[in-house]
Amino acid sequence: MKLTEQLKASIKEDIVICESYPQRNGSEALYGQMVAKYSMLDEGFAKNLSTNGKITSLDREYDYRPELKAIAAKLHMRLMLDNSDTAKEEKDRVMPATVTSPQVFISHRSTDKAIAEMLVDFLIGTGIPITYIFCSSLPGNDVKEKIPQEVKDAIKKSVVNIAILSHEYYRSAYCLNEAGIFWFLSAITTIPIALPEISSNSMYGFLDDDYKIRRLDNENDISYIYDTVRQATAISQEKSEYITTQISKLKSRYLEIIKNRPAIKPQKAESVVESITTDDEAVILY
Repeated sequence: MKLTEQLKASIKEDIVICESYPQRNGSEALYGQMVAKYSMLDEGFAKNLSTNGKITSLDREYDYRPELKAIAAKLHMRLMLDNSDTAKEEKDRVMPATVTSPQVFISHRSTDKAIAEMLVDFLIGTGIPITYIFCSSLPGNDVKEKIPQEVKDAIKKSVVNIAILSHEYYRSAYCLNEAGIFWFLSAITTIPIALPEISSNSMYGFLDDDYKIRRLDNENDISYIYDTVRQATAISQEKSEYITTQISKLKSRYLEIIKNRPAIKPQKAESVVESITTDDEAVILY
């Protein structure tokens, strides 16, 4: 749904209210009002807005200010995406439309670059043109770092989004921003690929355990990745014998890297979230 200028102004006012609500009293009621209001704009607005087990009680009022900040973060993202679409429409009015290729967008932490590169090699080896693949890298670890226009354009053209999840991925505000856009663009298939330290118990934020994780040491999961990407990009299927060889090669390369990679102790989502030290990071994780 395209936002009108009046609706944008209302959203900006609500962001200020949610970010600066001064007291516990009334915060729960305001939270309910905001969820009801924006569920009219987006039926899935309340999804992933955790209330941490808070249950309405007659004799106790919970502090919902963290949840209000989470709502503000979602509204910020909604405005950002709408502004990007508006800018593109204005550009299209003065420039003729060009035919662009579909994009397979791979999000990863720079420390997992080797994993991302072998996945790119696998996709190219199975017939996916290199021009169809966009592999992002982390330019910084600042939550306020702007996503470059090149990355925005690639995400808007993506037909499949792939996130390589690791302990370091979840510690990167930049990566979590990309994950948030994946979550918002729910019509586009998102494939989370988990490294050994990540399980469903340690997933949080936008890419949480609602998503089924895939692993590169599992041939069935690799086949799923190939089939999903091939169908989304409308590429002809290669002979099964050739695909089987490419799957085996990717699995072997992955196991070799993992064997030489420092072991990382798996953590539950709760323990990682508790280590967050800034308000900005906490809002992103909500």
